[in-house]
Amino acid sequence: MNVYSIVFIGKDKELYDVLVQSLAAYEFSYFRFENFVKFAEFADKNIVNLIMLAGDSEDMARDPAFKKLLVRKDRKIPVFIFSRPALYYSHDKDFADNLVEKIKHALGQTMLPMKQAEFGVIKLGKSAGMRSEKREAPRLRASIPFELYADDSRAQKFEARLRNISAGGLSVNTKTELLDRESFLCCFSIEEGEKYSLKAVKLRSFAVGDHYHTALRFAMISSADYNRINSYARVIDFLKKTRIFEEFSDDDLRLVVRAGKKIFVREGQMVFSENIEGRNFYIVLSGKIKISRSSPHQGAVGEKYLATIHSGEFFGEMALLRKVKRSAAAQALADSVLFQIERDQLERILLEHKGISPEALQDFYFGVHRASG
Repeated sequence: MNVYSIVFIGKDKELYDVLVQSLAAYEFSYFRFENFVKFAEFADKNIVNLIMLAGDSEDMARDPAFKKLLVRKDRKIPVFIFSRPALYYSHDKDFADNLVEKIKHALGQTMLPMKQAEFGVIKLGKSAGMRSEKREAPRLRASIPFELYADDSRAQKFEARLRNISAGGLSVNTKTELLDRESFLCCFSIEEGEKYSLKAVKLRSFAVGDHYHTALRFAMISSADYNRINSYARVIDFLKKTRIFEEFSDDDLRLVVRAGKKIFVREGQMVFSENIEGRNFYIVLSGKIKISRSSPHQGAVGEKYLATIHSGEFFGEMALLRKVKRSAAAQALADSVLFQIERDQLERILLEHKGISPEALQDFYFGVHRASG
């Protein structure tokens, strides 16, 4: 979901944590695998921008099968090897800055996309209210893999069905009431390749018919995990507000998100030009985009300002409905993070997935063919 995807391969969890913490201010997605097989399965289906190898996986750099995976049509994936233990890097006060500079060079960038906000580590007591953004983190109501345990040992598992989840916590249905305790362990997966195991405390519980609704808040969550979960839920929330996807459920919209990716656009950079075929739809996650159209004036061609698209708004939606040329141009007025959905990729996913609700699929294709006709 984030602008760049970094894969860590190795069993050294402490080293992985040091690396993630060193890059905590930047908009990255992180994936960790302990062996080559799992990584190869992931790389076959996902974009990988950079690979980090721990000391225990250093020999992999010489493996012909690994080298083959590094080559893409348009680039070669850079590899960083960390042969020393985590403690060595954590004691180096210049390590984080040097790492950032090396990543810039490896990715061919003069700057890396910063996160819009930093939340630090959020700690909550049993009766504490949640610290969040100015507005509550959006909730995701989807059928995602979820398990609830009494503690880290995972010896006691509760029969629980997830009702909704956000970056701050979640709500579950259970047959029996969850008793007050120090904390629960929540295990879930929102995006492919990203698994979470977070401790949560019970806030409240009440009976509804023959079951219980229980609200849990995460007792501790890193800024990286908070932003990653919140960013995903925000995209779903934005999509719900568009005319094209207003009939889609959260589960349906998870398929739509699979057809998209985050992109970083520098200030002054064109997102698209006027009079080219529209292929992508965009949501502004942060920053602002100017929409304008060329306007002849006294023999010269000038620019007519049309609108400014801010964070939480979208543009280019007609590209999903019909194959026509862009009637205006889009340019970044500030460094911006956009979520981009490609029309052909979206249509392929919607057609291949049999689980999407018929009503949503019919509404989407009715809109497409009505506009095309």
